[in-house]
Amino acid sequence: QVQDGRPHADPAALAQNSEERRRLVEALRRLTPEQQQVITMRFIDNLDVDEIAHLMRRRPGAIHSMQHRALASLNRFLLEREQVEARRA
Repeated sequence: QVQDGRPHADPAALAQNSEERRRLVEALRRLTPEQQQVITMRFIDNLDVDEIAHLMRRRPGAIHSMQHRALASLNRFLLEREQVEARRA
């Protein structure tokens, strides 16, 4: 859809993205503060593991472990959420 020469997003797509964003924020809140920090630095700030390790005064291996555990927790929570919502439908 284009108006005034600018593309406009489909309202249904915007609603879907908004819902996905809400679920992700909810999942992030379930992580430990350190895990939240690692995920934010890695995927939002686009820092590499060595940079994060330096900033957090941790070893790169510890950052890798935190990232791995955080992503596993996020995945588990989001899958559980999907299953709950599928049962409701």
